This record gives sequence, structure tokens and C-alpha cells, in this order.
Amino acid sequence: MGHNCLWRSHAYSLGSASSHLFVSSRNSRGASEIKLARGLSNAGDSIMVDQEVIDSQLKADRFPFPSEGDITLRVRNANYTLGPVMLHVGMNPGAVIPAHLHKGMAEALYVVEGDFTNEGKQYQAGTSLHFKAGKAHGPHSTKNGCKLLVLWTERTSKEAADLSDFTLATQKAA
Repeated sequence: MGHNCLWRSHAYSLGSASSHLFVSSRNSRGASEIKLARGLSNAGDSIMVDQEVIDSQLKADRFPFPSEGDITLRVRNANYTLGPVMLHVGMNPGAVIPAHLHKGMAEALYVVEGDFTNEGKQYQAGTSLHFKAGKAHGPHSTKNGCKLLVLWTERTSKEAADLSDFTLATQKAA
């Protein structure tokens, strides 16, 4: 049974995890004004932000895809009109995400902190890895734990991201 993620007025299916992911904008219009610092612009100038996501407002949910160990997922953005899907993934020591692919999305993964291993090669904080849509990648693992920033971009832009686009890769016969 899948669970739903509410995103403004849109619902997204996120597989079989038992909790709900929820991200919202600061106000009902979907935009908040941020006044520029005094001296940098004329009085009354503002920048329109379509979505503001503050770290303390994000809920950490269990990673909703096949995996081993303790892995959390926090969704920062799931609306392609606001840019790529943006996810924070936290992997505790010994956690593993099996080889998988995203049929309709390319992925950029940035190691924020800790050690991260992809396909047996270890990467340290500050490294980014990039995968084309439909290309299998992983398994992903960590010896001591890590925090990742993951960006998904779709081949064709549309408003709703398919957050259930996660298919285990098949192993090649030996």
C-alpha cells in the first residue's frame, strides 16, 4: 500500500512507507516577499520567492524505497516548476541502497558530509556524482554514515514529480 505526500494541492504516491511526507510554502499564494538588506536597494524593493523551505520545518521520514539499515528522506522540493526535485538523504553507518534506476529522471547526488560508496568506490564530502535518466547506479552504502543532497531532473518538464520513480536494477547473469 502506497502513502501519499501532500504538496500544496497535489498528492504524490511514495511507495509503501508508513509515514507521510509534507512540504508547504509559507503562504497560500505560494510566494513570500523577502525585503532586501538596507543599503543594497531602494526602499520598498523586494524579491519574490515562490517557495521557502526552512530546514527546521522539514520532517525526516524513513526512506520509502527498498534499502537496508537506517536511512531518512526529507523532501525540499517536489515541483518541477520550481526547479529540480531536491531531497536530503541521511544514511546511518552500514546503510545500503541497492542498485536502481530512475526511468524518467536524471540524478545529481552531492555528498554533504561523511563517507559515501557507489559501486564499490568511496567518495568523501564535497563530491558530486551525476547519472543520466534510465542509467542504473549503486549500490550506495556508507561505512560511517553520510548526508546527501539529491537532485532529480526530468527529461520533460511537468509540474508534478513522480517520487515513486525508483526501480531496482536487475543484475547481469554471470
